[in-house]
Amino acid sequence: MDFWRIYQTASVSENFGEQRLYLRSKDRTHSSLSAVEAQAERIEINGGLSAKYAEGARYVIADDLTYDLLVSFYDVNSSRAVLMRMSSFPDKKSLAAIRGKVGRMRGANLELRAVGLQSGDPTMRDSLREIQGIAKCNLQEADLFGTNARHVVFDLKVGTLMDLLPLNRIFRPDELANKLSLADFGRLRSGLKFEKVGIGRALPSKNASLQHDRPGPK
Repeated sequence: MDFWRIYQTASVSENFGEQRLYLRSKDRTHSSLSAVEAQAERIEINGGLSAKYAEGARYVIADDLTYDLLVSFYDVNSSRAVLMRMSSFPDKKSLAAIRGKVGRMRGANLELRAVGLQSGDPTMRDSLREIQGIAKCNLQEADLFGTNARHVVFDLKVGTLMDLLPLNRIFRPDELANKLSLADFGRLRSGLKFEKVGIGRALPSKNASLQHDRPGPK
């Protein structure tokens, strides 16, 4: 199902960005960290990657999604994906990088998914429209705004998102509350940077960050 029409109708409403927008054919399933980490790579804020499903290289983890926006392009014909985790509206350089990565998926039958954007930042709300112009695609999922942080894992084999359980158990009600302030998030804002990654290696600990994906505060 393509949700673009529903998304576009919602985006012109007066309260757009004030409440959670959840467009998906059915609720996401859960996956524990221990079930995916041996075949996974993390994508951190301001990071982008291109990946293809292969044995031992199946998952991409994005945890602690708050004010930033995770977007994925997935080609159902080749099991290839381009993912990006943006902290600001994509500039011309970022859009060119995304267009180049997506353009390499020739003959693509593309699906688009987007998660995050907790603050409803008006400078970020039009990001999806800008990205939509890069390639013809179906909007398969939009999980935006709201008050809770998201932890998700992207499955390269089937192109879908699952809710991640980093502690290998269901969250208690207060554990998804966002603890990052807008001021602290502002220090993390930077341009999008695509990197070569090695999916399938051991992940760093929950509190560690991949240095090639997350620049330090400015």
